[in-house]
Amino acid sequence: MFPVGLYLWVHRRTLNFPIFSSLFSPNEGCLASRGCCGPRAPPAGGSHAPFRAEKRLIWSLKTNFLHRSSALVPPPYTGSHRRDRSGSAGTGTVRIGCASGFWGDTATSVPQLIFGGELDFLVFDYLSEITMSLLTAARTKAPNLGYAPDFVHAALAPFINDIHRKGIRIVSNAGGVNPLACAEAIQEVIKKAGLDLKVAVVTGDDLMPRKGKMSEVKMADGEGVQRLPRTLHSMNAYLGAEPIRRCLDLGADVVVTGRCVDSAVALGPLMHAFGWRSSDYDLLAAGSVRPDGSFLLSKPPKTGGLVSFGTVAEQLVYEIGDPRRYLLPDVTCDFSQVVLQEVPGAEGGAISVRGARGFPPPLHYKVCATYLDGFRATAVCPVGGPRAAEKARRTAESLIKRTRRLFQLLSLDDFSAVNIQILGAEDTYGHNARNKVTRQTQVIWMSVHHQQKKALEVFSREIASAGTGMAPGLTGIVGGRPRVSPVLKPFFFLQP
Repeated sequence: MFPVGLYLWVHRRTLNFPIFSSLFSPNEGCLASRGCCGPRAPPAGGSHAPFRAEKRLIWSLKTNFLHRSSALVPPPYTGSHRRDRSGSAGTGTVRIGCASGFWGDTATSVPQLIFGGELDFLVFDYLSEITMSLLTAARTKAPNLGYAPDFVHAALAPFINDIHRKGIRIVSNAGGVNPLACAEAIQEVIKKAGLDLKVAVVTGDDLMPRKGKMSEVKMADGEGVQRLPRTLHSMNAYLGAEPIRRCLDLGADVVVTGRCVDSAVALGPLMHAFGWRSSDYDLLAAGSVRPDGSFLLSKPPKTGGLVSFGTVAEQLVYEIGDPRRYLLPDVTCDFSQVVLQEVPGAEGGAISVRGARGFPPPLHYKVCATYLDGFRATAVCPVGGPRAAEKARRTAESLIKRTRRLFQLLSLDDFSAVNIQILGAEDTYGHNARNKVTRQTQVIWMSVHHQQKKALEVFSREIASAGTGMAPGLTGIVGGRPRVSPVLKPFFFLQP
């Protein structure tokens, strides 16, 4: 077990409450990779929370769910009110707007939700395994980085006065690998706006301080025990909803976390508002429900999009593995008996959802580490004219061949990997590509990997020579000389 800390920010004063060590005993929670833990490995391409569609929802416990769209933003709210925070007994209506499903999601969601949703909470999910690698690399360059700056500067700063006036509370995992720095940036936004808001930070997911005591770890895919990679950059466990609930119980207006499962940013507010206990497994499995465990999924009018049986069912089963045993830090979910029913009369569609069950969570935390695995460089170059595909392929292959000769002269190892695709020649389709290509414009896309940075710098310098010394029709290197970047790979394991 490792401690989870809470920092409650009030007028730039930091108070540390070591209150979570008893809440996260091995028998009470596991930390999962975006909702996946225990012996099951994360699905290829990353894993996601059980209700993928909920990333774009306004949640209403008593009435219905509203699906936010990337269409037109509703007219600005002209009134002024503060939501009543006194009712957390579990009988009222709680509305949660989910404004982000990943780092880079549309910026239209925030005004659409705060001006049209009548919200109690606005929550954001920014993190994936790839995002954690990017944030780790950013923190390596500057110690005050490592969080999602879009959350601070694009989501909060332009609308902080509206959020305050409407009494909306914020929960986000935008803290990434540096939640304290994220909180400091938020405090600057609050200070400039002349507001008095409390910012809470959940810590405890960073396991790098324990690196020396974790030489061998149990693999998350069930393949026994392995040693930790030597070039570790980060190790983060996947927290659940309990610490978020505690932050809200203490009066936080904004809650920032590091790594947590997607469901936690919504489940935490629900546990706070309705007084749900960590042992209320059926409620925790449903995630956002009426008291009877059902809810209605719909969308705001005149925002485009469609909520239907097909769209909801597809999102429900997206990357959940075994629907009878979907593992989260707070609960093991059983979706095998979920019933979806279309409800007529709603613009854009509405779906009634019921039947989710919950059981105690597994006994292990899941941890995602990132480690350095060499370097990569990518080059992109359009090629036009007759036989463009042939010229593009010959150019790319010749550049690799020429660079390999230089490697030999410089006593450097060969590339670890080379990937060449001719975009427009249907290389993406492999053996299913059509035999005859008639397009007169193709694009070289080539990516190389090497354990030594200086080797890829040799490759990068050679790219420009193709413009004058190889096939006619090359129209320039997109972005100029390729940049050499470190490759950070994920490494999943379990921690008691």
